[in-house]
Amino acid sequence: MTDITREVWRALLRADLLSVPELYIQCCGAVQKRASFEREFLIEKIGESTWGLLLDAWGREDGDAAATTQLGLGALLTEYLAAPVMCGKQCVPVAHLGTLANLIVGIYDDIVDAGADSDPLPKETLEALLLGGGARMPHTDPLTALVHEYFRQLAVIAAAGADPEILRTLRRAIVKMYTAERGTLAGGTCEDVVSWRRKSALPFVVMGLPSWLAASNLDPQAYRRHLRWLWRCGEFWGWIDDVVDLHEDTAASHTNRVQEALRQETPSALAARIANNGRTVAADWRIITPRTQDLPLAVQEAIPTCLFSAFGYALQHV
Repeated sequence: MTDITREVWRALLRADLLSVPELYIQCCGAVQKRASFEREFLIEKIGESTWGLLLDAWGREDGDAAATTQLGLGALLTEYLAAPVMCGKQCVPVAHLGTLANLIVGIYDDIVDAGADSDPLPKETLEALLLGGGARMPHTDPLTALVHEYFRQLAVIAAAGADPEILRTLRRAIVKMYTAERGTLAGGTCEDVVSWRRKSALPFVVMGLPSWLAASNLDPQAYRRHLRWLWRCGEFWGWIDDVVDLHEDTAASHTNRVQEALRQETPSALAARIANNGRTVAADWRIITPRTQDLPLAVQEAIPTCLFSAFGYALQHV
């Protein structure tokens, strides 16, 4: 465990961004229950064989368990991100979509970071799917099949009369996110701040923005405020990811913004800055989200639950 990991953990505790262990365990039960539901839903759509091929391509020994947990956390996080716009049953299709986006980004990122020589999702394939050409593709690749399922679900949500500009914004976010991630392929680097911010923030935009596609009405001011908040939330999690991944990134010579920041700041100063950003994100969520007390506990506690998951439950003893 690195010094910065300890410092950030303690700063998060001081910022009241971590739950007590008992509450975390309670939320984990809700996450696992939701994870099983999301797994069954996804396998029903893509098939058992494609699911197995996807896990093989991912290459993790605990692939099925890891993917299932990621589905549960993705659903929880999507409902948290969408809560300023909608909640309850109307959020279910949006949560399915965000859960799928989270899984795609996670698997793609792991494959690329493992040193893939070729793009696991070729640019031409993504362009065809963006243009609606997925129905003519064979989908022999499991990751392509997963992305095709994402666009199929997106089309269902958008068919209800979504605002075309929101749909265009979402598609632009997907392209920019993909381009930023693709920059690390085959030994490439992502050293500029703009690319790092896009890799961090845009997955959260992609997960939360579809809530506006399904919203009953569009308030332009609330929409822009929510979009800015999604971006800031993603940036906060980008710092958390780089704290957690610092050791692995250093060993693999991957760019890590925490490592770069530590050349200018002490670990305690950087940790305080990260925690303060997180506290602002959480406070702003409560401001822009109506009736937070009526949301399920696991949604209310999304940030603490995901932080515990990211750092590892054993860190409670630090």
